Amino acid sequence: MKARYFEGYVQYSAKLRGVSSTTQNNIWKPFNAKFLQRLGGSDLMVFLLTALPGLVAVLTLIPSSLFLARSRSKKRVMKALFYTNRGLLLVIAVIPFLPESIRPLIFVLLVGFINFPDGASQNAMQGYVGELFEERERVEALSLRIKFSTFFTPFVTMLTGALLAHFENSGNEILRVYQIIFVVAFLLGMVEISVFSRFRDREMPADQNKEGGAEFCADTIKQIFKNRKFVKYIILLFVFNFFWQSGGPLSSLYMLNVLHANELWIAFFSIISGIVALFTAPFWNKLIFRIGNNRSLILLSLVMVFNLGLYLLAKDCYAMCAIQLVNGLALMGSGVVIINGVYEVAPRDNNGLVYIGVYNTLYNISMFVAPFFSYWILSHWNLTTAIVIVSLGRAFCFVLFLLTLGGEKKLIPGKAPY
Repeated sequence: MKARYFEGYVQYSAKLRGVSSTTQNNIWKPFNAKFLQRLGGSDLMVFLLTALPGLVAVLTLIPSSLFLARSRSKKRVMKALFYTNRGLLLVIAVIPFLPESIRPLIFVLLVGFINFPDGASQNAMQGYVGELFEERERVEALSLRIKFSTFFTPFVTMLTGALLAHFENSGNEILRVYQIIFVVAFLLGMVEISVFSRFRDREMPADQNKEGGAEFCADTIKQIFKNRKFVKYIILLFVFNFFWQSGGPLSSLYMLNVLHANELWIAFFSIISGIVALFTAPFWNKLIFRIGNNRSLILLSLVMVFNLGLYLLAKDCYAMCAIQLVNGLALMGSGVVIINGVYEVAPRDNNGLVYIGVYNTLYNISMFVAPFFSYWILSHWNLTTAIVIVSLGRAFCFVLFLLTLGGEKKLIPGKAPY
């Protein structure tokens, strides 16, 4: 049974996450900040574009996690979330028809709101992985999911970037091209849902659904606060995520305002980091089995310091391409190491989904607050100073992890599966 589930998940990763999901995401998400700029959005709007999805997730993730944890058919609920998420892409496609004065704000609001169905469904999918697999299989599943999802990214991003760059001097015509891209993303989302529909549902036993919502919530929250290892880990990750996410809008502004990168260059940056992420999946996988997840997290925090700090050395787009090598290493590491650590300290039962929801809620609190922190620095000094301060914050995380996690033993025995 377990082998069949694992094989099914790998196939699901290859078809859904690796093709449909990745394609529909990478056809529009890498160009969000540039599209906002073309709509007339200010630097403040760029920060809000990063922050608002976090606020939406904070308000919705735990309630949706509780609902999903008590649902007999997570698959049915997730399909409804998928349909909502993909349908909002059609609404975004209408934005260029709106008055120019409200276009940037409407786009930022829609990108924020789309994070509710997207985040809730991704949270449920993480719960699937945590419930289905043992420790060794889980690390392999995480690596395979990201490996498959990264494979198609270069082709999709390059094609989209080249198309947009071809129309960059065409005035409002490029906005029409963006509209077509959002419609195509919606259609790819429908393919994604079709593939997901073939994935076998897992009905929860009836006795796991007898508790009332309030009682279920109170008992679960009490259990979470009694799990000291989990509480310690998510507090450390909150600090880490705060300084990680503080750098997101700063890196976007550096590319747009300092390097004046167009869509084609943005595509190159995304492709290079994606390819590096693809080829470094075995590295992080083996590292976790060799030294443990906590020590791997220490190394990841060190990579994150250089990930942002090196931006200041980029004086043109060619240099930025080289820096994306470090960004790709960090991208893969964050995708495997962080969430695998959450799995290690959360229980492997139906309540584990709520634990993951708590972590994701804290993650999104930092996603909402962190951009305002970097915006505050930017408003008082300049972009260079802001990047230096955030990089020092990441260096603090490295020291903090070294002192608190360096002595802890690894939890997964044996060698990596590949």
